[in-house]
Amino acid sequence: MSYKECTILPATGGFGEYQAGEFNGEKFSDAETLADALREGAGFELFELGKEELPEGLEDIRGRIHNQPERVFGGLDAQDVPHYFGISEFPQS
Repeated sequence: MSYKECTILPATGGFGEYQAGEFNGEKFSDAETLADALREGAGFELFELGKEELPEGLEDIRGRIHNQPERVFGGLDAQDVPHYFGISEFPQS
């Protein structure tokens, strides 16, 4: 199996729902290696939703994401705007 990342954005229908975007970028053979790369490339601290305490301004949006990835991460940029990312497993090709 391999793992890929996606960006999670507010759903076009609104109502506090989110949508997982296209899974793109490099495939990783290990989810933890991809999570580390995601954290390094974000430019701000990322937290895994459901596993880490979240800072004020960051919500646990799991359950409100269409096509929800297996793992969801979030962080606040320098202007305290929340950003969300996901990691899912894909068959090796």
